[in-house]
Amino acid sequence: MENTHCLRPMIPIALCLATGIVVGRYAAGAFVPMLMAAAGAAGFILKYWHDHRDAMAVPALFCVMTGYVLIQPWMMPGPSGDHVRQLAGTSNKYTITGKVCRQPVVQGSRVKLTLTDLRIPDGNGTRRVAGNVRLTVMGLDTVPGPGDQVRFFGKLKALHNFQNPGGFDYVGYMAFQGVWASAYATARDVVVEVRSGGFPEKQIHRARQALSALIDSSIVFSDRIVTTEIRAVLKALVVGDRSNMSPRLKEAITRTGTGHMLAISGLHIGIVAAIFFFIFSRSLSHCPPLLDRALSRRSAALLTLIPVLIYGGLTGMSASTQRAIIMVAVVMLSYLTGRRHDLMNTLAVAAVVIIAVHPPAVFSVSFQLSFAAVFWIFVGLFRFPIAKSDTGGWMAEAGHRAMTMLLISACAIFGTLPLVAYYFNRISLIGLPVNLTIVPVIGFIALPLGIGAAFAYPLSTWLAAVCLKLAGLVLYPVISGLHVLSGLPFAAMHMVTPSLLEIGLYYLLAASALMIKPFRWCKYVLVAVLMIAAADVLYWSYQRFWQPNLRVTALDVGQGSAALLEIPGGKTIMVDGGGFSDNRIFDVGRQIIAPFLWRKKINTVDTLILTHPNADHLNGLLYLARQFNVKQVWSNGETADTHGYKEFMDIIRAENIEILAFPRLAGDHRVNEVTMSVLYPPTDFLSRRDKNRWRDTNNNSLVVKATLKNRSFLFTGDIGAPAEAELLDMYPENGLVADVMFVPHHGSRSSSTPDFIRRVEPAVAVVSAGWKNHFGFPHPVVVDRYEAAGAGLYNTGTRGAVIIATDGDKLWVDRPHAPAADVNNGR
Repeated sequence: MENTHCLRPMIPIALCLATGIVVGRYAAGAFVPMLMAAAGAAGFILKYWHDHRDAMAVPALFCVMTGYVLIQPWMMPGPSGDHVRQLAGTSNKYTITGKVCRQPVVQGSRVKLTLTDLRIPDGNGTRRVAGNVRLTVMGLDTVPGPGDQVRFFGKLKALHNFQNPGGFDYVGYMAFQGVWASAYATARDVVVEVRSGGFPEKQIHRARQALSALIDSSIVFSDRIVTTEIRAVLKALVVGDRSNMSPRLKEAITRTGTGHMLAISGLHIGIVAAIFFFIFSRSLSHCPPLLDRALSRRSAALLTLIPVLIYGGLTGMSASTQRAIIMVAVVMLSYLTGRRHDLMNTLAVAAVVIIAVHPPAVFSVSFQLSFAAVFWIFVGLFRFPIAKSDTGGWMAEAGHRAMTMLLISACAIFGTLPLVAYYFNRISLIGLPVNLTIVPVIGFIALPLGIGAAFAYPLSTWLAAVCLKLAGLVLYPVISGLHVLSGLPFAAMHMVTPSLLEIGLYYLLAASALMIKPFRWCKYVLVAVLMIAAADVLYWSYQRFWQPNLRVTALDVGQGSAALLEIPGGKTIMVDGGGFSDNRIFDVGRQIIAPFLWRKKINTVDTLILTHPNADHLNGLLYLARQFNVKQVWSNGETADTHGYKEFMDIIRAENIEILAFPRLAGDHRVNEVTMSVLYPPTDFLSRRDKNRWRDTNNNSLVVKATLKNRSFLFTGDIGAPAEAELLDMYPENGLVADVMFVPHHGSRSSSTPDFIRRVEPAVAVVSAGWKNHFGFPHPVVVDRYEAAGAGLYNTGTRGAVIIATDGDKLWVDRPHAPAADVNNGR
């Protein structure tokens, strides 16, 4: 990095624009006032410029307000009555025609398409509908590409978030892609009209398909699994398609910290630029007219931008790719102007261009990781320069390059560590040494061969295939080695999610430590940061291990059930885990429950309680059993002939988790200050199933009661009226009385009999059900029964997660510091 006294004007512009975009997302709605204020600020800037007066505050405010205005179209799509949002969420079905505007996503038999330019029938013609739709089609034989027209018949559904504290904002994520509704259809309800030409992405799609087919035909090894994985890696490197990577390969890449090699970024774009700049500069050096005018290198720089842009378009133009292309463009253009470029200012130029064109990029993971990595690489190279020997020969040169690569890898890992922990909750402990060996092999051998194949393909299919075969030979030992290294028990570790405060403290600590020599006041910042960090550690220690309350959270997991118990003293219990029928499509444990636990700094779940082995209670527990250091599993011992149950038992054996046999489980269990009582089913229920036909999987659910002093919670699984009647006979006195009851079977009419509700006497009733579920849960009759009994009814499907806490005397719902009178009265 050049030690220069010149100003870097693009850095404050980038920061102010990003600040305005962030404010605009979380405080949307003031588009017109902010636009008028920005126009006024622009007028002041022009006046100050005309009067030759300096004014830093006004331009900064102008950039902030501009950022706010830029993000508003993605937050508020406009007042148009003909917007797809107005059609979503109704019971009507429509014949909708749209154009595919992005690369399709293929997941097994499912194809996900993003459609734009939507039209629906209107009288004798059609009318245009604003907004995009995400269409999921089952069993589609021909996968359409960008530019193809698709017509389908179906119902539009409004997008909806799982409403849990700190949960992923799926609605916002889709809005940033212009998608405001979803639809589902089978192949028979879809008509695809393949169109040719005229659409740039269509040509790119065809080129990617052709190269992918060439990769498949060129890479053939005796080991079928390795063949598939090498093909997947080459497709990621050459055409930016990472959809073919198997879970096994993804796991190996994640655990070894080499995922950045497959994300098209500075390394990939830099190699393309270096190769073609070398070719063009050498070729043009033999052109006398250019040499006489000293234009050979300048012309080479200009020509180099063409293959760089082609490769960027071919690989999908992700945020990291855009950043790299813009930075390369600035560097190449510096050859034309003859001016030296400042690396930090160039990085800021890339940020400004990207967020000005697509403001939501600020919130993308790839944007944040890419800019953080490059920023800290620049800082590291400037702060810790590696001296180069002029007399050491080739060994000294090799040593210098190795040390530089080590520094770059270390700075990239250090600079992105909190972001990786925040988004992925896992870091590789062997990433640095692995990257020192993997990066040169992939980056300087396999990647150039793959890129060479892409550019050789239009000229010679044979030459392109040879390049790919050589790249495959290089990748074979690399991928095999990654699997060996990822199998090391210490290769990676899961991390709890750092808060935004903790991320800020990390970067402040790093910045103040690096600047403590030139700026003495940084030592005071360093001390302040350490004090705040210590307070943060004490806060979370109290929340996890020292707080005296029993806290129960009924999570919003859709049409299923999952509840977390946080026991005084730090132990945790998960009662059911929700789940969909196929975890390959959506894994509730990995995508909903685990992020919630990590945000609460929970890395261990001591006990999993499976009330019964139906998918909507079981499948979310699989990921927890594998990743959260589970000590015990409680279940009624009833088996199920499903893939989910078999995998659950395999995980229990592999992780050496204790599973309590049901006869042992019945009765009371002390967990610190909380008594966990297993009330149901009867210990001999399995032997009575043939005699009592009503003893099905639902009615055999575990019924568990958690009690802290004078307050209790009753978890009922999916029991129905017959099981409720048997419980009433088994506990004739006050054994079923509970302050909080998790409503049986998601509020089904076949459960929650008046006698059962009367015996339990709940002050709070929690329904765990999906938003607008097609079962109609909770049934209106059931709602009336609980309201008649005076219970406060909380539905996770409409209000999201329900958080209940008690100190053993008082009970709090959602607001731990403001007890609700209707909960605490009468007990």
